[in-house]
Amino acid sequence: MARARWRAWRVASRNRARAETCFYCGVRFAAAGPDHRTVDHRVPRSRGGSNALGNLVFACYRCNQRKRDQPEEKFLASEWLAQRRTDMAAARSDIGEDED
Repeated sequence: MARARWRAWRVASRNRARAETCFYCGVRFAAAGPDHRTVDHRVPRSRGGSNALGNLVFACYRCNQRKRDQPEEKFLASEWLAQRRTDMAAARSDIGEDED
């Protein structure tokens, strides 16, 4: 299991090394802590997903842990994610970042 995760991380890192924000909530990745960068399977492996590059995204640890093995559509529609995005947008505006 750990070997597959490492392989998935290497593939995603090699091809998306410039990714700076979470695919789901948009938080800027931190070096450590709950906002550090992880690799998430959009279609969980437990639901038939693969380690193919198109199925991998960078997600913050919080989103990755919260999503777990849910289908992506269900997680994207969750109240938790909506609140997290609102909180992240408020934090960006508080420090004067653009909301692209």
